[in-house]
Amino acid sequence: MVVAATSAVLLLVAALSSLEQYEVMIAVGGIALGLCLVTIKAERLALLWFALTPIASYYFRYPAQKSIVTFDRVSISLIVIALIFRAVSSKRKLPTISLFEIFWGLFTVVALVSVARMSFDPEYSAGYALRTAVDGFLLPLALFFVTKNYFDSRAHSKSLMLASSLVGIYLFVLGLYEFIFEEDLFPIKDAAFIREGFVRANGPFTTDNSYAIICLLLFFLIYFLPRLGEFQLDRASETLRRITLAMIGAATLIPLFRVIIIALIVGLLLPLAIAYGRKWVITFLGVVFALGAIILLPVAGLLTATDIFQDRVANPDNIYGRMATYIAALKIAADSPITGIGLENYTPYFLEKFYGKDSEPDAEVTVEGVVAIENPHSNIFAVLSELGLIGLLLYLAANIYLLKIGISLIKSATTKAQHWIGVCFVVLYLAYWIPGLTLTSGYYSDLNLYFFFLLGFLINRARAQAPSAQRPMSDVLPAAVNIGHRT
Repeated sequence: MVVAATSAVLLLVAALSSLEQYEVMIAVGGIALGLCLVTIKAERLALLWFALTPIASYYFRYPAQKSIVTFDRVSISLIVIALIFRAVSSKRKLPTISLFEIFWGLFTVVALVSVARMSFDPEYSAGYALRTAVDGFLLPLALFFVTKNYFDSRAHSKSLMLASSLVGIYLFVLGLYEFIFEEDLFPIKDAAFIREGFVRANGPFTTDNSYAIICLLLFFLIYFLPRLGEFQLDRASETLRRITLAMIGAATLIPLFRVIIIALIVGLLLPLAIAYGRKWVITFLGVVFALGAIILLPVAGLLTATDIFQDRVANPDNIYGRMATYIAALKIAADSPITGIGLENYTPYFLEKFYGKDSEPDAEVTVEGVVAIENPHSNIFAVLSELGLIGLLLYLAANIYLLKIGISLIKSATTKAQHWIGVCFVVLYLAYWIPGLTLTSGYYSDLNLYFFFLLGFLINRARAQAPSAQRPMSDVLPAAVNIGHRT
């Protein structure tokens, strides 16, 4: 009933948004979210956000451009307040803060300082950069903190499974429709729906990067969730789960990212490598590739003749272009190596440096005749050039400690469920990080919110699995900092 009522409100908000009745939309949406806060548990509010945010975030925003009130900002704020208020009311112990949270918090501070420092430049888009710092870095950290410490994961694992399946199915349907009919169902200003002559479906998200990686995260979550304990699926439910996995797996491939295929293969093989060892995986891969070559050779012959294969796979210009782009990013980073050129300032700086009126005649960066593009195409190069070595060191430290948490969960596991929680954590981490090596995906708030929420849920789930006699999970997390206890 709650889902039906929320869906009805969402349709009303979408209608008001399309009619540009923004004041009424804000009032209706605000009242609905307020009623959710006082009438349903914080966990259900979080799961409703999880299930609805891809579409709701598109419609529930005011103003439409340079939005101040957004669905994510309002929803995450309510979830954080509700979970913390409940914890304080029940006089729960104050939580520990991991080094990941400390370093990510410092990284966020560096991003905010960068915005403040650059805001005096009239040509700098401070509002856009501030949105990235708040929505892309700060809100995900807050959501991670409360989910890790206060979310009742034991009682809501199955609900998360249902919400993830729902999101995955409608993302597949929307992406497939956009790809087949070449129609952008959710047009967003400056979004590149058709790029290099091909449709790059992005569904309701700002970019196809977010669409592909979020689908990848959902795929692995649904793949592992039944192994994490607390609920079993009957035969019909398991069949539906496998159908859903097939749909979401196909959705990850719709935006045509080669690196997504690599991340998908790595994520599927990692559990085998952990369970059976490297030699077994190598033998398994040899058999799979041999059989695949025999079975798929005719299909491969047809695919190699397509324009998509020739442009996205066989054309070496892709590699040359990426090399040129990374060389250009290093040249930009060298201009301000310590503090960077400013958050979200890469594109205008690139254009001015290499194509501006004051640029040198031979400033353009090329490799084998292929020119660099105005996007760093890598999270690492983006952070290095925009936030300097200070930002990059904090960013890398945060992510290294985040990975250490996943490894610690595997090593400290005493049950199969705990082991799979750790494996799922590491796989989601790699599913997020591998594409980020060649895509600038780490700045996107929609992706970061999903990613941080899921990792916080898994840590919470591991704590719930730990028997009372076992040492607390705060001791398992690497270098956790205790901020005190409430008696």
